[in-house]
Amino acid sequence: MLRGDIRKYFPSIDWEILLARLARHVRDPGLPWLSRVIVESSNPQEPALFYFPGDDLFTPHVRRRGIPIGNQTSQFFANAYLDPLDHFVKD
Repeated sequence: MLRGDIRKYFPSIDWEILLARLARHVRDPGLPWLSRVIVESSNPQEPALFYFPGDDLFTPHVRRRGIPIGNQTSQFFANAYLDPLDHFVKD
């Protein structure tokens, strides 16, 4: 068993990566639109100014990040976002 914690996980979730991951796994054509509406209408979150490979100086200000903690949709989105990491660690 591996136990870990990701620092400021919810504030650092990249919207474009999340929405692309959801669209890839869901067959209903209306769900990507609904997911985008839910994510984009969420309350502003505390900023997470982290830089990832391929980012430039302005990336944290151009690409939107962060989903609210506590919403049921946020729990589902967070699990979908980390699913590839779970499979990587498991395999």
